[in-house]
Amino acid sequence: MALEIQVSRKQKIISRVIIVLLILSILAIHLLHFEHVRIKKEGDTTIYTSADSLIWAVQTGFLGFAAVIIGTFYGRQRHIFFKLAGVAIVLIGLFCLFNSPTGLNHQVVVTPDYFSQRIGTWYSPVNTKVEFKQIKYIEIGENNSGNDGLKYYLGFVLNTNDTELRININDLLKKAVPEIYSRAAKANILIGDGPDREQIPFGL
Repeated sequence: MALEIQVSRKQKIISRVIIVLLILSILAIHLLHFEHVRIKKEGDTTIYTSADSLIWAVQTGFLGFAAVIIGTFYGRQRHIFFKLAGVAIVLIGLFCLFNSPTGLNHQVVVTPDYFSQRIGTWYSPVNTKVEFKQIKYIEIGENNSGNDGLKYYLGFVLNTNDTELRININDLLKKAVPEIYSRAAKANILIGDGPDREQIPFGL
């Protein structure tokens, strides 16, 4: 016996509208060109944030909202298969809604004394702060495969115990690297050459 979905005329119209809006939201991301990194100056402090994070949050939130509506529709069907599918779709939608603000909190801050980075989910961000007075050497190195697709890292050696630390260079940090190097030079920090013997690799 074939599985049949009971659909009213109103439900058909709502589902078609949701599908059209989903397609338009996906096309908007690919067709509209947003400045990827926004740079804001506040005195001696420079703040780098993602310019398209709000668009991404709205799109993810709408996707989650649409999934909840579609999942609710399936969950109200009589057959157990559609009920289970509806529960799964609703859970996916709630996950998207819960994580949609992620990205709005991402930023890199550069000052004469330090640079910091905040990335990760909105509810559990990863904060990194490096004071220039704590390091004596800084360089850009090339990652091996398996580093979340991030090709380069920013490596530095601490003054205290010669410990080498690394931070993977994402899109925000990439924009901030020239200023970080400029501030490091003013703090008399030794700057090493990158993989192509340039301080900032051409591929970056």
